[in-house]
Amino acid sequence: MNFSLRCHLCNALLPAGASRVCDQCLGPLEVTYDYDAVAPRLSRTLHSGFTPLVWAARLGRLLGVRALYVKADPVNHPTFSCKDRVVSVLGYDEVPATPDGVTSGSWSV
Repeated sequence: MNFSLRCHLCNALLPAGASRVCDQCLGPLEVTYDYDAVAPRLSRTLHSGFTPLVWAARLGRLLGVRALYVKADPVNHPTFSCKDRVVSVLGYDEVPATPDGVTSGSWSV
């Protein structure tokens, strides 16, 4: 298994599937991942190519364009968010952030 549970208060390590609180101090449990085990299967690169074009009929009418298409960029990203591209090209190893809920997935990838 590539993860375990660690107590936030006393740092005790518990097997996956343990209860919702620490057996020793009743502290909250956090998931701890074995990143070395999963690293070969992870990719931080964005998929390129085959970005679908979506017909934007209403926007086209609003702008006076007969056949307007927009690229659906988010469908090629890990969390299906357009913010994935911004997060991936920052070039930082660590980014302190308080996600607003919309960027949470992007920051975690």
